[in-house]
Amino acid sequence: MSRTKLILFCLPLAATLGTATAATVTFDTLPGINTDPFTTITENGITVTSTTGDWQQAFLVGNPVPSIFTQSPTASLTITTGGQFGFLSFDLGTGGTTNPEYLFQGFIGALEVLNGTASPGGIDFVTITNFFPPMLIDRLVITTTLTSTSANIDNINLDLVSSVPEPGTVTLGALGLAGLYFARRRRTA
Repeated sequence: MSRTKLILFCLPLAATLGTATAATVTFDTLPGINTDPFTTITENGITVTSTTGDWQQAFLVGNPVPSIFTQSPTASLTITTGGQFGFLSFDLGTGGTTNPEYLFQGFIGALEVLNGTASPGGIDFVTITNFFPPMLIDRLVITTTLTSTSANIDNINLDLVSSVPEPGTVTLGALGLAGLYFARRRRTA
């Protein structure tokens, strides 16, 4: 098989493997009032769950309002999608004059493949971007350690990976395979 035909064959197949779509948890669908307990939310296919510490809903602070916050010395959130995803960023805020420390960890099954720390630079919200090369994970854990009165999290951004290709991608794959078929048929005729 010639190099051109190999490329024509592999390119459409690679395109049909899945697509990534950016999605954000903004906490806009939180029910209740300020300081109500936060346990879990599913927004845009992303589930955020309180796993340690006491998390609360914040309707007075956010980037924009609302967000979630904790006053626990150490508190964690677990983020999942039911599949694999890429971690892009999240917004960090503090309710005091000193900065809380944040640890984010990405996992594939039980294997930790992503580990980074961050601390916002003041009392306003700061977007912390994943500074690691893009990689797929199936669970993200964000842990806060307070050195202030509270820590807020808002706008968790992920790249969701779809294992079901879009119709246009399937069409492209089918056209590539049809092209290979006709090229081979013409050569044998």
